[in-house]
Amino acid sequence: MQGEVKSGLKNLALSVKYAYDIAYPGDYVLVGTEELYLKKGDAIISGDYQIVDKIKEETGVEVTLFYYDARIVTTLMDEQGERQIGSGAHALIIKNVLEAESEHFFSSVMIQGVEYFAYYTPLFNSDGSIVGMIGVAKTVENVEKVVYKAILPILIFAAISMILTAFISIRFTDRLVKIIKKIKEFLGQIAVGNLNGQLNEKVLDRQDELGEMGRFTIHLQKSLRELIEYDALTGIFNRRSGEMKLKLLMEKAEKNADTFCVVLGDIDFFKKFNDVYGHEFGDEVLRQVSQLLKKTIGKKGFVARWGGEEFLIVMDRIQLITCEQEIWELLERIRELEVSYGGESMHVTMTFGIHEGNGSQSVHEVLKAADEKLYEGKLNGRNRVER
Repeated sequence: MQGEVKSGLKNLALSVKYAYDIAYPGDYVLVGTEELYLKKGDAIISGDYQIVDKIKEETGVEVTLFYYDARIVTTLMDEQGERQIGSGAHALIIKNVLEAESEHFFSSVMIQGVEYFAYYTPLFNSDGSIVGMIGVAKTVENVEKVVYKAILPILIFAAISMILTAFISIRFTDRLVKIIKKIKEFLGQIAVGNLNGQLNEKVLDRQDELGEMGRFTIHLQKSLRELIEYDALTGIFNRRSGEMKLKLLMEKAEKNADTFCVVLGDIDFFKKFNDVYGHEFGDEVLRQVSQLLKKTIGKKGFVARWGGEEFLIVMDRIQLITCEQEIWELLERIRELEVSYGGESMHVTMTFGIHEGNGSQSVHEVLKAADEKLYEGKLNGRNRVER
């Protein structure tokens, strides 16, 4: 049983690490003077519990991100319902994971008087230095309940089958092994970051514990994909997804000799929304602008949040002059947009830079060309489309 628990917790720990690496690319660093915050790349992840809470909700597993030996992000709560932020890891965990710079499974870890199975994997920055670890833990009691619940019906059914006929028993056992193998292979794909795999429909059609397990893994795959591919604030594609979709579109354009247009847009004077009306108002501006962009572009292409108040728009099989007309019409709609939040209302303008591509350039080259046009638009007074 411990071998299966170890394998499952290891896969979850690697999935959590992968989710953080994809959602927040970059190195871990501690910033601040009077109050310290942990950053990963350009994002502050101290106080950001969306990934760990989502995984706990779907799996029932406690998740913790350590900066060295201190808990920075965790699902663990104390008796008052407060997250155990800042508490330290056990000396044995520090020795076997941080000092040894190695993954480690613990069959008995006491947390608040409760016994857990736990798996820890170290975190490294790009220079190879260790900066902390990811830990996942599940109570021994819950693991035993799940195991007994899953095994007991199978044992009873197998015993009845053996009594009826050895042939039926062998055939049934072989079928179960195949189903379990399919689920294992699917979980293995998720563990290595392949979130587009498909689980055999015969597994999902089963109305027993194995079918339930299969449907659970599909739900886990979907939740991880949403965390990794979409921007949490605006609901549109994030930068990683936008760049991947652009690369695929460019490969298709080169193969079919199609043209396409890459547009980079920036909300004008966005800093004033945060400075004057607060970050919540600024977040509402980003949400409403994102939905307007997504609705207007529709099936003509796709929209991604490129960073901060900047957005990427890619339109397929379109020439520059037509794209320019489309973006001017989009800008008119943005000018008409009135964002209201907390009793305050403001109008928004944007500046756009357009570049026409044909698949012969690299992703970096087309993005750089669009960014240069965006910069020209800002120099020419903003609130305009530059091509």
